[in-house]
Amino acid sequence: MYKVILVPIDISEKELIKKALKHALYIARLSDAKLHFLHVAPDMSRYSMSYSYHYDLLANFAKKTIESSEKELKQIVKHIDYPKEKISYSVEMGSPRDKVLSEAEKIGADLIVVGSRRPNIATHLLGSNASAIVSNAPISILIVR
Repeated sequence: MYKVILVPIDISEKELIKKALKHALYIARLSDAKLHFLHVAPDMSRYSMSYSYHYDLLANFAKKTIESSEKELKQIVKHIDYPKEKISYSVEMGSPRDKVLSEAEKIGADLIVVGSRRPNIATHLLGSNASAIVSNAPISILIVR
């Protein structure tokens, strides 16, 4: 049924990871699909100053953020009970909505499995990132609470 499942995860949200992973794995096993995990780190470049000193600090921070995030994501993926050749992952910097949608297109995903917190009045029915993805995605999405 599904061939490629994209699972955007926030590595700092362990409970959301567990919930989304459980559902993504279940669906992947049913359809022998590939799983791709994506962590999107905040883009600090928009805060850069015109001074090269600040730019260098932010560039170094971005590099360390990506390296650290890749290391953590690698550890998460390492413990998944699924054929390793069917698992991939990546780390991007920027807007979660934009990066999830572009990654889905890039890898040919036909399903996105997103964990979502309990909503509040500001986010209405979904978390803000999940809501933004749902509103703009051209493919099926499973929201896991």
